[in-house]
Amino acid sequence: MLMKKLTVFFLWFLIITSAASARENILLITYGSGSLTIEGDNDHEQEIVIRIPETIRYSLYLRIFDADVGGVLDAEFGFGKGWDTQTQFEFYGKNQLKSKVFAIDDAKDNVWHTFARFSPEEGEHVGNYYVFKLRAKGLNGDDGNVFDVFVSRNPDENRKTEGIEIVSYEPTIRLPKKNMTAEMRFPVPDNVPEITVRGFDMARADFRVTTAFRSGIRARSSGQDQWAATKIRLTEIENASPALTGKPRQYALNFTGGKETPNDATFSIFDHQQKGLPIQLPIRIARKQNRHPIPRIRVTYLSDCHSVVFDASGSSDKDGDSLKYYWDFGDGQKGKGIRVTHRYENQNTFEVTLVVADNSGQISSS
Repeated sequence: MLMKKLTVFFLWFLIITSAASARENILLITYGSGSLTIEGDNDHEQEIVIRIPETIRYSLYLRIFDADVGGVLDAEFGFGKGWDTQTQFEFYGKNQLKSKVFAIDDAKDNVWHTFARFSPEEGEHVGNYYVFKLRAKGLNGDDGNVFDVFVSRNPDENRKTEGIEIVSYEPTIRLPKKNMTAEMRFPVPDNVPEITVRGFDMARADFRVTTAFRSGIRARSSGQDQWAATKIRLTEIENASPALTGKPRQYALNFTGGKETPNDATFSIFDHQQKGLPIQLPIRIARKQNRHPIPRIRVTYLSDCHSVVFDASGSSDKDGDSLKYYWDFGDGQKGKGIRVTHRYENQNTFEVTLVVADNSGQISSS
């Protein structure tokens, strides 16, 4: 008879409402060059990377939300001096495609502005993508320019195209409310065993990391005008999960509260070789957390003494989400399904791993 050792992992997911407009997202902020870094912007500029799949052949439109410096959302400093800051947006592919300086401008305030029309072939061809960069630079003054970006198929509205990626390797963001959580998602390559998360000028906010199997991993929170870094060693199951589920690893930084409101801060993530990992844009507002699926496993040994039935049909989800089941049988073989039969060639002790995931598609933990 076979002796089986079962190790059960289960996933639960965060439910997040997708943003319909920029004001439902966490926005980016770039301060003028005359501002102090104590405001949360460490270098008064940001670079945003846009990756367009090479299969897209039609024209696209780069749109900027609240491109001006002044008005409803931006941060004004200096008593009685008014808005004195300018931001330069520069758009690059293989060459510079457009550059424009924005100051206070009621026509650009709190609305989407179509900044540039471009063709994918104007970008740098890297792998299967055309790559573009948008740079936002604070030229003068000490005010903060709050903004967001989108790549659309339509010049007059935000119409998403699947496959387009917008990321930043060091975003400076604005957390507008004390009880709000910014969720910064980032992919982790399969061969990365450790990550380092860094935050600048977080004003002692709550700072945590969520992986596919762990939530609420505490990371060091920085004080004003300071960087803080935390190394996080990934677990065995976190390293094994891409091969088991066939899905890339998607993790998140969660940034909540702090001793000042609004709270502006800068973030970056590195792998074990100090290579930067991209943070996906737009940055979401974390809203509601799902409850754990409840795994139930029944094991039945068949009469041939080599075959075993693994049955997870007793598993449930209190939120009513449908579940998927991924099995690692411990002998180099894998399977999917709620009820699977596996034959072992040799009689031995095997460690069988089950991952149960709901269908929300969000960042998860176990």
